[in-house]
Amino acid sequence: MATTSKPPYDPRQGVSALAHSVHVNASMPEAAVPGDILCRGWFEETRKKMQGYARRYFVLTVSGVLSYSFDPKSPMRDSILLRHASLSSSQRRRDIHIDSGTSTFHVRALTQDDFDVWIGACRKFVNISGEIEEEPPTPTVQSTGHVGHGHARSYSRAATIGFVTDHKALALLNEMNKTLKELEEAIAMIKEDDSKKKLRLNLRRERTQGKGKG
Repeated sequence: MATTSKPPYDPRQGVSALAHSVHVNASMPEAAVPGDILCRGWFEETRKKMQGYARRYFVLTVSGVLSYSFDPKSPMRDSILLRHASLSSSQRRRDIHIDSGTSTFHVRALTQDDFDVWIGACRKFVNISGEIEEEPPTPTVQSTGHVGHGHARSYSRAATIGFVTDHKALALLNEMNKTLKELEEAIAMIKEDDSKKKLRLNLRRERTQGKGKG
């Protein structure tokens, strides 16, 4: 069987270089993936408190577990089971946002090829509950002169935790709206009662004044 030499992997080239070197990408059957790894490579992850991006090493297994660490040799920092998460993305910015309700990954692919590989792999596991929202693509002229698609963002709501979170938020808004209506009704009743009291006082005064004249 012929062998193919594999160039050394450079982390700066992102996951697409790694996928090429080990013959792994999202469109290939899982049997072709060594071990239980479907995709692995570097992302830029959003840091807390508006501190920009930090490079992190991500791994996606064939069972749909997405995890990350500081580098390939470091222990895992956090993980998300994709079938219990919601997914949104921006092709123009190469952003991928994954929310399980307990953990959230906000990451940016290093290259467009990385984005295509990872978004295709993640969509194998994310449940779609029927709520899919897409923004129309904005035509952009590329360096080759061809018109390409700009910002195209899609949302896939999970049928579990992500959907429950949205449902709770909607229920809270409905409860707040109900409370506001009850307050408005209470204020209206107070004003009406105050008007009736003033009317009764005026009638008593008129009667008292009438008796005094008589």
